[in-house]
Amino acid sequence: MIEKFNKEQCLDIYRKLRLGRRFEQKSMEEGSQGEILGSIHVGIGMEAVGVGISLALKEGDIALKTHRDHGQLIAEGVHPKFMFAELMGKINGYNKGLGGSMHLAGISGVLGVNGPMAAGAALAFKLKKLDRVAVGLYGDGAANLGPLHEAINMAAIWTLPVVFVCQNNQYAVSTSIKYSTLLENLSDRSKAYGIPGETVDGMDVMEVYNGVSKFMERARKGEGPAILECKTYRFEDHSKSTAAQRLTYRTQEEVDSWKEKDPIKTWPARLIKEGMATEEEIKKIDDEVEKTLEDSIEFAKKSPLPEIEDAFKYMYATPYPGLCQKGW
Repeated sequence: MIEKFNKEQCLDIYRKLRLGRRFEQKSMEEGSQGEILGSIHVGIGMEAVGVGISLALKEGDIALKTHRDHGQLIAEGVHPKFMFAELMGKINGYNKGLGGSMHLAGISGVLGVNGPMAAGAALAFKLKKLDRVAVGLYGDGAANLGPLHEAINMAAIWTLPVVFVCQNNQYAVSTSIKYSTLLENLSDRSKAYGIPGETVDGMDVMEVYNGVSKFMERARKGEGPAILECKTYRFEDHSKSTAAQRLTYRTQEEVDSWKEKDPIKTWPARLIKEGMATEEEIKKIDDEVEKTLEDSIEFAKKSPLPEIEDAFKYMYATPYPGLCQKGW
């Protein structure tokens, strides 16, 4: 049975999974039609990780995301219409159309920085004696970067309230995790820092939730950080540009085997099997999601573009002195 969640909550979990999936599929469609010009990195197939983490967050907690976490933003309550507006470079976007996909609210496209930033946020929580926990997400590609290891080590020796979550989707662009590390489970690295570590099925939203919530409560009690590895898989290619190159670094058989664990299919099937939902209720949510996204895309397309001067308005420093005075 599904513990801790009633029927309404279980249906809402499906709504979040479905909305995240269809948002990214719609983003790919709009990108192919020229409505989104910047790079897009989708986490289609990885939705259970973001939704599972969102369920464990409490008011005041912070989750620092990487560039494939649109679905987690939606699961945390960010509205798709403002996200689409940002992707389309419109003034109504979360960053006024100036950030794009990789710089949405709480997202950074710089690999490995979420570890140091999460440790910094956790240090602030501890110094201010706040009942809050930080979550720092990173992928298997970032797992071998130096700043991440430094951050985990500092968090360990300072007993900071932070959970480091590795979204191991098996590939860093096209490099298999089998080539970049000899470990079966990346969570085993926790032993080197003297902190707990655990690997869970990242295609199962309940496994992710149970794992991250356990470590977050531990951190909230002052017992320090932990590493949670979520083994998951992205069904699409690394990005819009690499998809166009048709890289052949994985087999269709491998992709198909992971799709058998697709959380968008397995979660509603589980709800129906356990008597938590009917096919009609699932279909109703599907229809509601499509309507939400249609309205969101229409809102984004009707939103105005920023003025050209806005390109420099929100920068901490302008590296081009006098450029604005030259007609820009």
